[in-house]
Amino acid sequence: MRVLHVTRDLPPRVNGGISVAVGAVVGAQLAAGLEVLVLSFDAWRPRGGPRAAPLPETAGVARARAPEDLPAALARARAFLPDVVHVHDAALAAMVCELTAPRVLTLHVDHEAQRRLRNADAPSRGELAQRAAMEAAAAVIVPSAATGRDGAHVVPFGVELPAERAHGDDLLYVGRFADVKGTAELFEAARRIDAPIVVAGGLPDSPRAERRWRARAPANVRFDGWLDRDALAARYRRAAVLIAPSWTETFGLAVAEAMSFGVPVVAAAAGALVERVEHERSGLLVSPRDPIALAAAVERLRADPALRAQLTRAARCRRQRWSWAAHEAATRAVYHAALARRAPRPPR
Repeated sequence: MRVLHVTRDLPPRVNGGISVAVGAVVGAQLAAGLEVLVLSFDAWRPRGGPRAAPLPETAGVARARAPEDLPAALARARAFLPDVVHVHDAALAAMVCELTAPRVLTLHVDHEAQRRLRNADAPSRGELAQRAAMEAAAAVIVPSAATGRDGAHVVPFGVELPAERAHGDDLLYVGRFADVKGTAELFEAARRIDAPIVVAGGLPDSPRAERRWRARAPANVRFDGWLDRDALAARYRRAAVLIAPSWTETFGLAVAEAMSFGVPVVAAAAGALVERVEHERSGLLVSPRDPIALAAAVERLRADPALRAQLTRAARCRRQRWSWAAHEAATRAVYHAALARRAPRPPR
């Protein structure tokens, strides 16, 4: 089977969990023997913006860093003759509409849920694109039941399983800065926590917005910036608690990664985080958008080494539920279902 993936970014360029997930999906499919080509827009946005710095050419990747790159990238995609086109950003679906293979869409971001949480009335451009892409798709994949849509296939993401467990004392946050990521609640909780908090993340594609967020942080927040995968793994190993204050998540990749290292998690009981963390068993859940409760839960873990040890053991056991090999097998089954729906019916 030949699969064309269409994505904003692909490692080594990592601007968030979507990049990590797409890279892992592609790796698992190659390991399973599928033929894969990736059409990566490498931080270029179809509505314009600066041309991204070039990356080394990689076999199996067609890069479109600016409008003038698109014809050659699409020609390569057509010549690949994909059996399935797997789109990872709904806004890019129109860019490959000329390809006739069945289209599968993964919802990495739930624009509708974010709009509701922001109390916005009008759908965003991203939400409108997502609606259109879902209607045109032969199949839709969501990474959690919390992100469920009628007829969508729930296929959880995976995590790599590190041999080494965490053994540090750091309080850690991993991720982007945004209202729906709970960044304001994180900074407010930090004011109530008598310890440094390490922040690994930011807004690598929007330095000005990142500076605005950083200016709101109290003095005990230390910024590491956006880390590559090896540096982030080292951060997980030095962590005692991961703080996950998001208003919603479609999967919660940072939470699952931290748990794979045995890091106890304090998370908001929101979206897919309630599917990752079992309260009082593998972590602590608190009310969303409640910095007082968030800080209290973190201080509780800091003051109770026995509870941290208990949650660490449970987190390491729970990580077995999320495997990229299992994700690949389930995704391949979705591809076959999409192809079967497109196959001509035999004559009667």
